[in-house]
Amino acid sequence: MAASKLALQKFKYLMTKLLLFIFLFCGQIVFGQNNQPTKSQLLRVFKGSIRQDNSGKISTNSNPWVICNKDSAFYKSDTLRLYNNINYYYYSNCCDFTDWTFYKKDAFVLTRVQICKEPTTASVARNEDWFTVKVRKDKNLFLETYNQGKLIDRFEVVSVEKVDNIGQHKEITELVTLVRTGR
Repeated sequence: MAASKLALQKFKYLMTKLLLFIFLFCGQIVFGQNNQPTKSQLLRVFKGSIRQDNSGKISTNSNPWVICNKDSAFYKSDTLRLYNNINYYYYSNCCDFTDWTFYKKDAFVLTRVQICKEPTTASVARNEDWFTVKVRKDKNLFLETYNQGKLIDRFEVVSVEKVDNIGQHKEITELVTLVRTGR
């Protein structure tokens, strides 16, 4: 009788450990998965970044999405990170930036900014700096940029997330990560 009680206790102990192991292992898999960004989520963050004071004028420095353009990375790099926080200028190790300032949820003006040399400079918008955006959902989410009706770039939208503290206490910044896929 004592031997069967001991065997039952060992069995319960092993089953408890097994269940705990399964729970921890499966929990890591479930929580380790990234949520795929959606079209509405992406367009909502772009629309939420619009800060135009006058409907007749577009201010290019009004709440831009900031992209480091170190060594022409904006044009050459496969991965782009767009930060919706102007403080990224000052807390990154970058001097040259490309900004996307949305004036509609699916349209932006591109500006080139340099902050390390005095005086700080920014480009004046020309015809080739005005873009429209199309967001398409195939297997993954894609963002396409068009200038004057011509496809310029196509990116896979890898993530749309909130990140903490780019230079400011308790500040939340939105980050959109894009991977260039070509045309």
